[in-house]
Amino acid sequence: MIGDDDGPEPWPDSFTAGVEWLDLLTALEKETERGRALMQAHFLDDFLGRALRNYMVEGEGARKLMAGFNAPFGTFSAKIAGAASLGLIVEREFKLLDALRECRNVYAHSIAADFTGKKVKKALATLARTFNLEPRSAPDFVIEYAGRMLVTELINRPAWAEQKRLRVELWPQHRPD
Repeated sequence: MIGDDDGPEPWPDSFTAGVEWLDLLTALEKETERGRALMQAHFLDDFLGRALRNYMVEGEGARKLMAGFNAPFGTFSAKIAGAASLGLIVEREFKLLDALRECRNVYAHSIAADFTGKKVKKALATLARTFNLEPRSAPDFVIEYAGRMLVTELINRPAWAEQKRLRVELWPQHRPD
């Protein structure tokens, strides 16, 4: 029940996330392979950012960590590493998100998508193997499938992180002002 001593229920944020996901699925139908990969990665990046913000102690320090590209948690890569180091995602999710990020970078940072490089081939193989896809599946299919599966795993994470939000601790040597 909302307002219990155990903290808020996850439904409001989860419901909103579900609506956003349905909106994204509709938008993905109109996109190119590149657009679908970029949009799904952005959605995951946003959800990791929300989970991090919801977990951190509220205040200026958290805002400075999150705001802008040059902020410590300003990139998809930093959010993945930060979420893993804070225990917001497990090792498997870390590896899959990092593999998906590697694939996304092919679309985001090059004019022609080239999936023949060693790092991206390894990332695609990791995604295909994890989700039991044929090793020779088309890269765009692997990326889209993995993205959708990761979203379903992570969609409630921001709400769950908020339930476990960090609080400022008064340490033994701390003297209240």
